[in-house]
Amino acid sequence: MISNQENFISKIYICTKFAWYILGVPSSTYKPYFTPFWIQQRILHLLVTSSTKNRRLTYSEFQSNIATLDEGEESVPKSNELLGRNLGGEDFKADAVVCPAWMPLYPGHMSSPQKF
Repeated sequence: MISNQENFISKIYICTKFAWYILGVPSSTYKPYFTPFWIQQRILHLLVTSSTKNRRLTYSEFQSNIATLDEGEESVPKSNELLGRNLGGEDFKADAVVCPAWMPLYPGHMSSPQKF
């Protein structure tokens, strides 16, 4: 069992044939490609670390506290730096976050895959 959230790495790494790189705040050219991936990764990371700390965490509690959770980590860019706003609301409904495999667990589940 993992006993503290520091065991979960919140940074995003890529490896090339030359070196390992930590992805931070992207350039304006790369930002449209990076942002959807970052939102997906950030929400998943915050969900895993939060549910590890509180096994009784509900979806609505997580959703209402995500801005506070995002601000709690100093080692990664915050949503305000990347998005100009806090995570929440529509980010949970984005195609990159809602996967058809998760649909039965998602509040407001539809029987066939479609945008929410």
